[in-house]
Amino acid sequence: MTDLETPTGTEGKSLAPILQHSRDSVNEFAATIFPHDKHWGVAIRTERYRYIAWYKGVMTKKRSGARLKQKPQFTELYDYQSDPLERTNLSRNPSYQEIEEKLAKMNQAHVAATQNRQFSN
Repeated sequence: MTDLETPTGTEGKSLAPILQHSRDSVNEFAATIFPHDKHWGVAIRTERYRYIAWYKGVMTKKRSGARLKQKPQFTELYDYQSDPLERTNLSRNPSYQEIEEKLAKMNQAHVAATQNRQFSN
């Protein structure tokens, strides 16, 4: 779009397809993280679902920020097609087991990737 070269050492994907065609997507999901009562909620949002895994945060001296424990303490799952206001938590609902397992794997992979990118003190 600007005809500028990508600087060496940068990570990520070009957002140009999204800017040129609003229906395009760069990633399969968007991720957010937010703190609440000594836990960290890591949410994976796809076009249809939002899966939130609540991890206990652990402070370490060699990392900036809290490290998250391996397994979430509890989870939430919402289907925006049938419940856009997030009123019914579908986590552990047998009808959504397959989608929850897929989103849980995406969530855990995201947490692992971002934990490994934290700066060492």
